[in-house]
Amino acid sequence: MKYQDFEVKIQADPAGGFRAELVNSPVGETFSAFKIPFPRRRLDKLPLLYERLRKAQQNGSKGHPSAEEIGQELYTSLFSGDVGRRFHESLANVEALGRDKGLRIRLSFDLNNSDLVFLAALPWELLWDRSKNDFLCLIPKTPLVRYIPMHRSPLPDLEGQLKVLVVQSSPKDLEPLDLKAEWRALWKKLEPRPDIFVDTLLHPSLEGVQKKLLDEPWHVLHFMGHGGFDQESGQGRLNFEGPSGDAERVTGTLLARHLRSFPDLRLVLLSACKSGVMPRRKGLDPFSSTALALVQAGVPAVVATQAPIADAAAIAFSAAFYDRIAARDPVDAAMVQGRLAILRTLPFDWGTPILFTRVPDSDILGTAAKVSHQEAPASCRSRQPVPLRLGIRTFSETPGRALWGQEMEEECDDILDFRSFFTGPGGRYPKDPAIWQAEIVPGLQKFLQSAISLHRPIHLNFANHASIAFAAGYFLESKSGLEITLRQRGHAGVAEWRALAGAAHKGTLFLREKEIPGAGDSRDVAVALSITLPVLSHVQHYLETAQLAVHRTVPVTLAPAPSPLGVRDGLHAFRLAEGIALRLRERPSQESGGTAHLFAAAPNAMLFFLGQLCQGLGKIQLYEHDFFSGRPGDYSPSILLG
Repeated sequence: MKYQDFEVKIQADPAGGFRAELVNSPVGETFSAFKIPFPRRRLDKLPLLYERLRKAQQNGSKGHPSAEEIGQELYTSLFSGDVGRRFHESLANVEALGRDKGLRIRLSFDLNNSDLVFLAALPWELLWDRSKNDFLCLIPKTPLVRYIPMHRSPLPDLEGQLKVLVVQSSPKDLEPLDLKAEWRALWKKLEPRPDIFVDTLLHPSLEGVQKKLLDEPWHVLHFMGHGGFDQESGQGRLNFEGPSGDAERVTGTLLARHLRSFPDLRLVLLSACKSGVMPRRKGLDPFSSTALALVQAGVPAVVATQAPIADAAAIAFSAAFYDRIAARDPVDAAMVQGRLAILRTLPFDWGTPILFTRVPDSDILGTAAKVSHQEAPASCRSRQPVPLRLGIRTFSETPGRALWGQEMEEECDDILDFRSFFTGPGGRYPKDPAIWQAEIVPGLQKFLQSAISLHRPIHLNFANHASIAFAAGYFLESKSGLEITLRQRGHAGVAEWRALAGAAHKGTLFLREKEIPGAGDSRDVAVALSITLPVLSHVQHYLETAQLAVHRTVPVTLAPAPSPLGVRDGLHAFRLAEGIALRLRERPSQESGGTAHLFAAAPNAMLFFLGQLCQGLGKIQLYEHDFFSGRPGDYSPSILLG
């Protein structure tokens, strides 16, 4: 949509009081007396009333003015007299030009006049037009922007990829936020577009953000986290993370100083409570609020919030907003779609986001950026997407023992935590054997299916039972086309394993061993997989004591001998998995329809690769070994697949 401007500036009237001056419109300029919309004592409380109104509408309570009533008062004060008549004329002219034409309402205040600051702090996003029976900022033809004129060089057209840096800040001493859900929603919108690159910064300090901006150019900085505003000092703040993980409180003024020298930065989106609040008390500097401090420092556009915002609202807004930014809409037009997305989710939070800009036409990208997906340059298409880092955990802390996966909280975007289902030493014993099929299998499948839908490379961090590593590979089968990297712990330290293409393994993968015949009428087969430790004798003991009838037992032993250091890397692990899968695939016809019972002592990463190759091989029963009992053959059945 193409917009014409309707710019109204509120300023002091030389004759006393205030006036609304129309400085730009399709039908000329004029001015009208500006009447303060509410009594001053009520006006001072209106921003707080806005928060109560939001909560009242969410909870269905009464006794407060409605959003429409507040919006009607604001509308009447702004569009009175000649300014109001010119507004209706301008809107009629624009609507007559066609459905793709709109009228941008650009609202500005003389912020150098301290008598006007309290007016600028009002929730103008609630402007209600009775003739349209709607809020103006919810209508795509009439977006609302708060315009802050700044003497800066015009923005050059954006060439090439739009680069978005998402900062996720969740200090451990503050209430947790659902940042991962917001990040997933963003990624889902932006990742498929070859002309956009998005990356994330976890656990950020202010210094870390500045370093990231210094290392390479970024066009959009998106902050997710906690914010705040001190009415006594007029200072806005964001909460980054300090060295200990606790909140590092950064004022808007300090943040602005750190972002002043980045000419590539075109938009800062602050998904943080009260990041757009302005001071109401006379004598306070309006540019000490977080959003205004950034605009004054030269940031072309800032999206912030003028009240606390719910997680669901922030997620809905961000996804729809970036969908339109990705389509190269002006930032104020993208705001309308973000608000409507909130309205579809919650009844009132649509009024919370607020847009400040120093760019008159709100086009922060420029005409050169208006390219289609097919026209994106090859350099854009070749940029590697950001991996999705996932953790899966079943093991709990045990006194005197190191806990695997302690780094998960720091490194992972999302963690599937099954620890509540297990007990005993190391958290290895299921509280109820039924949980394997009732809780673990569906939970794991849902978790991984959600990851698949994002179409990103996946980094998996396992601190769990071997059966779960195998099942994870089973659900992320090799034909999925996903690029998967595994964090493998071992005696040699921690390595990242991938099933990369490479030269064939030189030498024998497995020892030559005779199969052990069993019950001739059984269709089942037992596989004793000895990679890190020999397990054949334990398997035989279990089969005898459990009276589990199998047609044969297949020993599969690493050559030259089982060893915790026997699997060298990801390629070696994948070659081993291929060999084992081939043995299962070549079962004779008399075992058709039977179950393969898998007893394994092997690295989790190798079992993952094996699971990837076992789709379509019939039923596979997995087993867990009791490491602490010391009894021979102490296995118990876990997950059944197929």
